[in-house]
Amino acid sequence: MKKNKILLVSILVVIVLVAYVISYAKNESIPSNAPVDLPEKSEKTKLQKDFTLQEEDLMGQAPEKPAIPIKHVVKQGETLSEIAQKYNLSIKFLMANNLIKYPDKIKAGQELMLQPKKDMLIKVSLKDQKVKVYENGKLIKNMVCSSGVEGYETPRGIFYIQNRGKWFYSQKYKMGAKYWTSFKDWGVYLFHSIPLNENKQIIKKEAEKLGRPASHGCLRLSIKDSKWVYENVPSGTKVIIGE
Repeated sequence: MKKNKILLVSILVVIVLVAYVISYAKNESIPSNAPVDLPEKSEKTKLQKDFTLQEEDLMGQAPEKPAIPIKHVVKQGETLSEIAQKYNLSIKFLMANNLIKYPDKIKAGQELMLQPKKDMLIKVSLKDQKVKVYENGKLIKNMVCSSGVEGYETPRGIFYIQNRGKWFYSQKYKMGAKYWTSFKDWGVYLFHSIPLNENKQIIKKEAEKLGRPASHGCLRLSIKDSKWVYENVPSGTKVIIGE
């Protein structure tokens, strides 16, 4: 009887062990719809990714612009338009930078300067009546101005410093100014001083208008500021006039 009990217990133990082994095997098996735990990237995928990144990096780098030479010697039959196109420059800039009033007057052998003499920029705010001068991206001069009155508005847009002079007098308007620097139409639209009479004396009532529209289209400055522009801003300097 005792032997039968031992045998029965042994059989039960075996049955329990077999059941446990079967259950464990089922839990550890991979179901057909379960995600397979594979390596994150195969070597091929990694190489493809690395190559793509390198290609994107290369494509993302803007090609360097060819350096513009300092000057160009005009060849026989060459036009200013062709030269401007060759170096991707504005004709207006080339004319102003080289004080060329008429584009068809260039001659073979003439040297044209292709780069501005200074890294300078002038911004004019008609709303604020201010003239700001930047050099190498830094503001170096902030001046009060007077732009054109209604009907004689100062032109808006992009221009370039052209010719200049120390004095002019208009018989039409009975006033003149010192230290004029043209930015459009070669002596028509100017930076210049507050108005002076024919004896080069300040016209007080006109001087008092500085800081608000008062001119016939030019940009009036104080005598000190107009002299600074005359002496320091080279021909070819870009002028941006807007609100």
